[in-house]
Amino acid sequence: TATVGDAILTGSSATAAGGTEGATNSSVLSGATFTDAKPGDNHAEMTAVITWGDNGPTSNGTVSYSNGTYTVDGAHTYAEEGNHSISIAVKDAGGSTTTITGRATVTDAALSAVGVNVSATEGASFTGAVATFTDANPGDHSAEMTAAINWGNGTSSGVVSYSGGTYTVTGTNTYAEEGTFPVSVSIRDAGGATTDLTTISAGTISTFLAPPSLSYP
Repeated sequence: TATVGDAILTGSSATAAGGTEGATNSSVLSGATFTDAKPGDNHAEMTAVITWGDNGPTSNGTVSYSNGTYTVDGAHTYAEEGNHSISIAVKDAGGSTTTITGRATVTDAALSAVGVNVSATEGASFTGAVATFTDANPGDHSAEMTAAINWGNGTSSGVVSYSGGTYTVTGTNTYAEEGTFPVSVSIRDAGGATTDLTTISAGTISTFLAPPSLSYP
C-alpha cells in the first residue's frame, strides 16, 4: 500500500495594499502569491481567507493561476488610516496549507475647507463660525479633529462640531479696535498614524465702532 501526501504550498511574504481610509474597497491586494509543488493549474482546489489586520471581518480571496504561480485577489475598506498587518490563510482540497503575509498602508482621507466671513464689534466678545470643512472619510470624526484660529490679532483654539456631513469650526475672540483683519484656520485630523493638515484663509473679519452702550475708554 502506498501513502501519498499532499504537495507542499509555499506562500510569499511580500503582499501589500494601499488605499484611503473610508474609501470603499480602495485597499487592493498586490503581490499575494504562492506556489504548489504539484505542477499544473489546481486553482479550483484552493481557498484563501484574508485577515486584514484592523479587527474587522475576514473575507474570501479569489485564487487564480498563471505560469506556475497562484495569486490571491481581494479588496477591503479600512475605517482608519495607518499600517495594518495582512495574513492570508491558503488551503487546498488535499489538506496542505500555507500563509501569505504582508502589510497595508492606508492614508488619511483628504480634508476640504471653506472660510466664512464674519463681522464683529470692537470691544465686544465675538463667538461664531469661521470655517466649514468636509472629510472624505464619511461619518462623524469630530473627536479626531483640532482647529487653531489666527484672528489677525492673536490665536486661539477652535471648537469642531459635525452635522449632516459637514464640520464647523467655531471660535471666540475680542478685537480692541475696529478694522479689517485677515483670519486663517489650521485644521488637523489626528486619527492615527498619519495626519492631514489643511490651512485655509477664513476671509476677513470686519469690526465696527462700538455703539455708545458698548464703548470703551
